[in-house]
Amino acid sequence: MASQDPRKNGVARPGALHARSRKRRAAHSPETARLLSRVRSCEEGRALLADKPALDRETCDLRDLLRLPRGTFGREYAEWMRANGFDPDAGHPPLDPVADPDARYVCERMVQVHDLWHVLTGYNCDEDGERGLLAFSLGQTGSREVAAQLQNVVRDEIRFAWRTGDPEWRHLLGYLWHAWRRGRRARLLVAVPLEDYLSLPLDSVRQRLEIDPVDQAYSGHSLPPISVPA
Repeated sequence: MASQDPRKNGVARPGALHARSRKRRAAHSPETARLLSRVRSCEEGRALLADKPALDRETCDLRDLLRLPRGTFGREYAEWMRANGFDPDAGHPPLDPVADPDARYVCERMVQVHDLWHVLTGYNCDEDGERGLLAFSLGQTGSREVAAQLQNVVRDEIRFAWRTGDPEWRHLLGYLWHAWRRGRRARLLVAVPLEDYLSLPLDSVRQRLEIDPVDQAYSGHSLPPISVPA
């Protein structure tokens, strides 16, 4: 693909798409209503809506998570967040005060789980990794807004290739399709209490959530999955 690997010492520098990907969806939209219906359809999701736990700086204290054994979900997440200079509370816009509380919570949850999904899926926070996570998210949610974002990605990549003759664009559709399929195959992650899984081995969590092996994340792409320096 057109963008080059921006990583240094195994860590990807966040691209502009990272911030856009964490934008909260509208609580009153039909898409949110459909996603909320899916969350309510499973026992785990109903329990999550009843308790409405937050995934924020308090519940995901990076200092505490860094004390967990290496290889656990929480430790790997904290290492990745620290390596990229991220804060669990950063970039959260105000909530809609008049929206249905469950719809509002699902919208907030989608923002809060974004960086956890990076670690679970193996897609990094550079531009190409965000493209992969967008396609994974489309497989999870069926969001038309996400589909429109991906359409823009493909359009821009083809325009870049047309101007420069870069051949990497040929890998893009296969890469995005593979990421979408990984999202379709996995459990509905927004309905899962991920905070309860932080102390478990990351590989075990991926298996429980039915996420295809992380070494397949960049299938058809020249970049490897994310890694956290020791």
